[in-house]
Amino acid sequence: KPDKTASGISGPGKQPIDITVCGKNTKAIPGQRMKDIVRATRAPIRFDCENGDCGTCESLVNGRKIRICKYNVPSKGPVTIEKFR
Repeated sequence: KPDKTASGISGPGKQPIDITVCGKNTKAIPGQRMKDIVRATRAPIRFDCENGDCGTCESLVNGRKIRICKYNVPSKGPVTIEKFR
């Protein structure tokens, strides 16, 4: 059975991983867009350009600064996303 706590989609054979977004716990399917996870948790991370140019969505993901709108959920967890600005 698919895990109904995963935010968004599910895929055959892919197991959901644990993600913490600004202190809120959820699950996500590897390959799913990170910005969809952030939006589903209603975290205070903004998205302006949606393609990585403006830097509004820059956040710390497992301690590394990235632009959330350009990345997908990795294949291994857990993942921690924290607001950078």
